Amino acid sequence: MLEFRFDPQSQLILTVAHIEGPNDNDQVQLVFDTGAAVTQIDHDSVLALGYSEVNKLRDVDISGVTDAPYETYTVGLQSFSTLGLTLINFEVALVDFGKWKSDEIDGLLGWDFIRTLHYEQNGPKGLLTIY
Repeated sequence: MLEFRFDPQSQLILTVAHIEGPNDNDQVQLVFDTGAAVTQIDHDSVLALGYSEVNKLRDVDISGVTDAPYETYTVGLQSFSTLGLTLINFEVALVDFGKWKSDEIDGLLGWDFIRTLHYEQNGPKGLLTIY
């Protein structure tokens, strides 16, 4: 069992993920977002690890509630670790999160990852328990 604490006063649950690529590794801060179908990471962060369009798995259109569809592609990260779980060749979409850099947000932890967890969320206490 892992207990992950978050700020119950914040509008977002933020988690840090460790990602590995062909040339480097890094940590990114992601919003825990059950409304995002796929995990999305800032394209600059992923490209800095040594990925490029050569590593493309597929083309995708990312649609938000208010934005027009964003055309991008996915890559399989060599290793993706957060909330006590590590996935190999985890597919993520590359998205421009530049306008959220000042908030130190590098992307969204999507339902594709979250659904692999057995967790309980206690919002008032700021506690995410992962079993």
